Amino acid sequence: MSEELKQKLAELVKKKIGQNSYERFSDIISEEINKALLNKKIAESLERKGKLDDASEVKKLIKKIKKRIYYSSRVFYSAEGEHVSILERGKNLTAILEFLKKLMIEKNINTIVDIGSGTFPIYFDAFLSEASPKLRYYAIEKNKKIYESLLIYSKKSKMLLTPILADADTDSLEEIYKNINNYDKSLTLLLRILHTLYRTKRLNLVEFVEKIGSKYLLISEPKFSLVKKNDISKKEKAFLLRLSNKLKANGTISDFEILDTEEEIFVLMTK
Repeated sequence: MSEELKQKLAELVKKKIGQNSYERFSDIISEEINKALLNKKIAESLERKGKLDDASEVKKLIKKIKKRIYYSSRVFYSAEGEHVSILERGKNLTAILEFLKKLMIEKNINTIVDIGSGTFPIYFDAFLSEASPKLRYYAIEKNKKIYESLLIYSKKSKMLLTPILADADTDSLEEIYKNINNYDKSLTLLLRILHTLYRTKRLNLVEFVEKIGSKYLLISEPKFSLVKKNDISKKEKAFLLRLSNKLKANGTISDFEILDTEEEIFVLMTK
């Protein structure tokens, strides 16, 4: 791979999307540029072109980068950089915590794995710690800043909080689950993240769920879009139903239940 070509592409992307977005989403940009240049045909084609701005391969690359940035910023962060997955719930956060408390009691949960946790464990601990002081909570988060804040908080957390710096779609999931005890009493959370991971990273969702080593898996999707506030409940419910039926048909899960609340649609899967 030509380092000069890589640098030229990076500068062009920065010009097209702006300095702030370039710095904020540098990991996404670097990943997409590297993937494009690993394609020998694309790399050779770009090497031959003098003006990259007009190259169709570059236009496609920038379009893909913009799409990934759009979904990442729309779902996970506000314009001020705050973690939206918590803030957007606002007054409904307590209702979600009550829902989880009831589920934990019914299923006798003593271990939680939260994939793409954000700062949710902090709210969870303040609300539920007295109900389950010996709860083990593994918070998987790829944002280093959030991970570090969880690490600091874990020292005073009433539950046994273990922050893990890892991407949600990597094989590190398998290693994480190897170190989790009480399989029959564990719950994995994927709150408002799975559909976005699928859209942005094109995950094979069946394989992804197969890597999750918990007895129970709770997935949620929002009923209203963050940007336009339009009703997306039918689309999200259809997404969860398709996935659940596919997983049950191939034996990955034994059963599932769709739970409809005011702000979110949940599916509880049992392995």
